[in-house]
Amino acid sequence: QGQKAWENKERGQDDLFATFENGEESDDQELPEAKAWSDKELAMREKASVGFYLSTHAQEAYSRVIDDLGIKDISSYADVQPGVRIKIAGMVSKFQAKHSKKGNLFCIFRLEDQSNQVKCLAWAEAYNKFSSVLVDEELLVVEGRVESNEGQEITLIIDDVKKITDIVFEKTASLTITLPKSSDDDEIMEDMVSLLSKSNGGCNVYINVELENGVSTKVLAEPLRIAGSDDLELELKE
Repeated sequence: QGQKAWENKERGQDDLFATFENGEESDDQELPEAKAWSDKELAMREKASVGFYLSTHAQEAYSRVIDDLGIKDISSYADVQPGVRIKIAGMVSKFQAKHSKKGNLFCIFRLEDQSNQVKCLAWAEAYNKFSSVLVDEELLVVEGRVESNEGQEITLIIDDVKKITDIVFEKTASLTITLPKSSDDDEIMEDMVSLLSKSNGGCNVYINVELENGVSTKVLAEPLRIAGSDDLELELKE
């Protein structure tokens, strides 16, 4: 809609954001209803559009977990010496997979947080092991050895990679699901239990049920102990 308004101005129409035509609202201004973006999606779309984050960084939602792990900002390693092992967290950008002279596949990418970014390199063994998560816009915790020459940019040779969301799920002790008030509670419960039963782990599941007169009850679903994941969270929300 903004593009159309700009084109109108270029053609000589003075009122850039006119919303009325002949006293009535223009149909062109009626924008469709849209689902709100999550903070992570908003941050990624901002970065894609203008090249930097405006309102938030996708990593902010996991700041507590990163602090608990004792991970420092990337900027704090500006003077780190070659050979030192460090662990950092951030979002992957400018990912490139390449072939070495011997034909082995390796990758180079940038890992960036709110403070700075660092060049990362995963040789063939590490890339083969972690290729499923080494993709653009993935939030990762990486560990490796600093490699740098005097006056050149620091490069981190990584040998261990984890998704931040996987770390969150590993640290989670319990999941609470609140059932909505509806006539389909039995069907919702059956679908939910069937889904949760496919995932075995150490996380307890609590069911919060809304009763009459503002009363609710929270029940431990004792047979269900699950392993959290992005896929499971998405399926539960759906």
